Amino acid sequence: MRKKLTQVLGTCLVLVIFVAIVLSHQPVGPTGTKAALLHDETVSKSIRSILSQYATTMVGGNVKNWLALWDDEATWLPSGGPASVGKASIEHAFRASMMQSPLAGMSISVRDVRTDGAIAVAIGDFTESRGFPSGGAHTEGKFLTVFRKQPDGTWRIFQSCFNFNTPPAPPPAPRDRARRGRGRGPAARGCRGPWIRAIRAGTDRLSA
Repeated sequence: MRKKLTQVLGTCLVLVIFVAIVLSHQPVGPTGTKAALLHDETVSKSIRSILSQYATTMVGGNVKNWLALWDDEATWLPSGGPASVGKASIEHAFRASMMQSPLAGMSISVRDVRTDGAIAVAIGDFTESRGFPSGGAHTEGKFLTVFRKQPDGTWRIFQSCFNFNTPPAPPPAPRDRARRGRGRGPAARGCRGPWIRAIRAGTDRLSA
């Protein structure tokens, strides 16, 4: 229990440091003052749309479309894991995570979006369920994501950090998984198959 509490506190500390770094690197205006992060309804709608696509593509296992949401120089700071820098590293971490326990569902609730015109910062909460589509571990968490405006005027995820409100539930023991599978029939027992086969094959989609 003490080890889990230390991990949660450590992740929270990373989030605090992450926010401080973002704020300290705000662009400086012509008068020498730092540009303010303000509300902008148009930018907010764009960011919320991207985050909605983020959840949809993760659950659908669409690696290609999920990676398209990220900036080429992006950094992903997942809870309980090392940082991934660059799309190749992020893709590797994503596939490894889905290989261990694919997402059965995910929803994102945005609390606030602010921008200075060049970057946008979004904070919010999320819920996710992992394991079998008909059940599994349900987890809640929070996130802070920085978006960078692209030359064509669109936005992409530049830096993203999230953590869970409580330590994520461990996967069921092998014996429990076998017992659950027997109770749900062969279709349920094979529901992870398309994910696993696609990940091992390195295809663009994790699910059929």
